[in-house]
Amino acid sequence: MCYAVFAGWGLVVISEFLKGKSKLVFNMFVSVIFIVPVMFGYLIWGGFNKQIQAVDYPASWAEAKMVLDKDKEGKVLFLPWHLYLSLDFNNKVITANPARRFFGERIISSKSVDLGDIRIQEYDLNYIKLDSLVIDPAMNNEERFRSMKEEFGIKYIVKISDLDGVDNIHYGFLEDEGLELVHEGDGIKVYAIKG
Repeated sequence: MCYAVFAGWGLVVISEFLKGKSKLVFNMFVSVIFIVPVMFGYLIWGGFNKQIQAVDYPASWAEAKMVLDKDKEGKVLFLPWHLYLSLDFNNKVITANPARRFFGERIISSKSVDLGDIRIQEYDLNYIKLDSLVIDPAMNNEERFRSMKEEFGIKYIVKISDLDGVDNIHYGFLEDEGLELVHEGDGIKVYAIKG
């Protein structure tokens, strides 16, 4: 804000000074003032060197959403369990997890930063418990699913395959008999917790 105010005042003072000196110098000064923002903002005009661009969600996500929208009851756990993801449809650009924005308010997605040694910064005890339900490979799956369903109201689990092979969390519980695969699309699976 200070830059805008004081730069404006400075430009007015300089232009008033130059007006009295020479019309040619004043006209050159005004030309430079209009050219400078264009020169320094050239990356902005092209979408920050193509770093910002619109992308469409995959059709398979829309199909999975239609399956979930048929049953409005219960929450939906979204995997991979990371706050930031490098998604194939987004040209592998690392972005915040878009699941809640696409699938709606029923989605429970990770808040875990996963930055070096920092994995979790949450103080919410419920979230910490849910986090351990997702990442603990030694937990009994029957207990895991019961807890997900009863304590968190989770009825469905959505898993996308964009991070398969590079994810540091193994979701072995997805292969358990306590889950039923209700939809499989290109790079996305929807499971229902039985019972």
